[in-house]
Amino acid sequence: MESCARFIPKGFFDLRIVISKEKRGSYVCQPTAMARAGFKDFRTNTYLGNMVFRVNLPAPVKREAAKCGEALGPSVKAGVVALDAMPSFGEEPLTEEREIATCFDSLEKPFGEVRKSKNNPHKKTNFKSYTRDVEDAYERYMSTEAYAIIQKHIQKGLDRKKDSIVFHEGNSCPEFWEQTRIVGGINVGELLLRCAQSLLDF
Repeated sequence: MESCARFIPKGFFDLRIVISKEKRGSYVCQPTAMARAGFKDFRTNTYLGNMVFRVNLPAPVKREAAKCGEALGPSVKAGVVALDAMPSFGEEPLTEEREIATCFDSLEKPFGEVRKSKNNPHKKTNFKSYTRDVEDAYERYMSTEAYAIIQKHIQKGLDRKKDSIVFHEGNSCPEFWEQTRIVGGINVGELLLRCAQSLLDF
């Protein structure tokens, strides 16, 4: 695990990785993660308009993520932690930046529909309908060609830099639960329930 006490040139994405630990077990890293990507201010801040993509985590990244869990909470009996991490690309130029930027532009409308669906004022009065609308919006966004192209570039970069990932933050609450579940492919609620159940004495 690299030290983050130095400046790490940020590419166009970072990672939100989820790990969990059940009683009498060790930290386990989920096989997929959510990549937050874009060229806007604060690059990976989705609140400011950047977007999310699912990636598969290479084995070295999963091993390092589990080690981070042990370092953060060696005495914790059970729990879920979200880790922020980024590949260290150094000063490598992003040769595909024009293509990627064009794809981000074409995703503005479908991802805008995602944001619109999440701001539905009837969220608390008809949660079932709200959930269906959000899932449908994400499905349309994730089925676009532009999404597939960016996802491919992210996966390619992550696979190439799998041995130089910098972990820089741990969070007790994974970002935007719907995004984590739908885009990241990780149901945090199920993980939390399993962790809680492992603490019960039967």
